[in-house]
Amino acid sequence: MCSLLQQKKTSKTPTFWAYCSKAPCRIDFSGGWTDILPLTKIGIVGAVVNAAINLYTYVTIREKEHEGVTIHSFDFQKNSVQYEIQNTKRMRYDGNFDLVKAALRIFQIPCGLSIEIRNFAPIGSGLGTSASMGVSLVGALSRCIGKRISKEEIGRKIEAKQAKL
Repeated sequence: MCSLLQQKKTSKTPTFWAYCSKAPCRIDFSGGWTDILPLTKIGIVGAVVNAAINLYTYVTIREKEHEGVTIHSFDFQKNSVQYEIQNTKRMRYDGNFDLVKAALRIFQIPCGLSIEIRNFAPIGSGLGTSASMGVSLVGALSRCIGKRISKEEIGRKIEAKQAKL
């Protein structure tokens, strides 16, 4: 068992646990991508008008007996992809689940986890599915390790990581 997670377990903690989180997708009405970090660094002030919609990204995290991270991703057409990360300390950004890897680095997760991601928005729809997944993932990971993070801090962490990827 992972020592990071073992520290927070008590006699009342069930032997089977899962941490779940969801975040809505959004639709942009105006100004999409004008508020991202590279533009704001050079003094361009963007203004985005958007709204959350009734399509969500769901993330479920469970502990595994073995080291490494297994990612199961399901899209709205019920297609699935499985991706393995053997060692979270040596993972590289390679275009495969880089936002998940960034979140694992933020939280310095050293142990075995299974991460299930479900998104019900069409791929490439422009509905902010990456941001929705990032927010949902950070929410689930923070609950997993018992660290309280405000919604604003989650947003800042995801924005900074997305800008670098």
